[in-house]
Amino acid sequence: MRLGVVSDSHLSPPGTPPGVWHNELDYDRAEERLELALDFLRGRGVEAIAMLGDLTNFGDEASIDRAVSVLAAAGVPVLVVPGNHDCELGIAEFRAHVDRLGAPDVTMIASARKVGGLRFVGLTDLTFDDDGRLLIPDMESGGRGDEPVVVLSHFPLLDRRAATEAAGWKYAGGFRDLGAARRLLDRDGPAIVLHGHLHVRDAAMDGKVLQITCASLIEPPHEASIVEIVPSQDGLQVSVEHVAVAESDVPLPVLTGTHATWTFDGAGWTADLAVRA
Repeated sequence: MRLGVVSDSHLSPPGTPPGVWHNELDYDRAEERLELALDFLRGRGVEAIAMLGDLTNFGDEASIDRAVSVLAAAGVPVLVVPGNHDCELGIAEFRAHVDRLGAPDVTMIASARKVGGLRFVGLTDLTFDDDGRLLIPDMESGGRGDEPVVVLSHFPLLDRRAATEAAGWKYAGGFRDLGAARRLLDRDGPAIVLHGHLHVRDAAMDGKVLQITCASLIEPPHEASIVEIVPSQDGLQVSVEHVAVAESDVPLPVLTGTHATWTFDGAGWTADLAVRA
């Protein structure tokens, strides 16, 4: 399967002043960059697109309307999970408004479903404890045995704070506990976790879990990603290509190269190729 991935587009009301995280967040060009990313992915023949959250910056209805309209024009199914910014007015409100728009190819994915012959599950039910820490939802991995599962999440399931901060970048955080990652490790089959939130390009492996961290559209490197998942003689092969859809001339929050390939051999993942940009 060839899957397109975008994350952290942060569409905002017109005139929203620039912000900053690792680098400047230019909200006035957010919609343009989302359109560029979708055009690029459509040209590469992806079968579906995963939008990994923070589609909008404030979760306001006007921005959701514009964002879903752009996604609906992609020409392929788009699977959406919410980010923390999308839920400024509440996760239920965000989900309800996306549903009301009625775009048939734009779906908030929660329960497991098959897409392109692979089983996908999305982490969409975001809740917080009394201290404001994000709780992991009760995740059904959508199959047991040796069947691969692709997990779409805004937040990382494998903690990457140490690696991110060691590289000199801020760490945006994640779930209070990583119970979902442990449940994935208990499966016989491989799990591929795709997430955003950190505005960093990264990847990590832990046993049967391969986690690919996709950089943001709202700030450099302004990337879209192509993830190919195919059977191999050894079991399963996953390749990723990260491509900038806009130029930048600032230091980039990247911990891995633009291309990488991993193989799952039944026991765990092995990195076959990792090329630093």
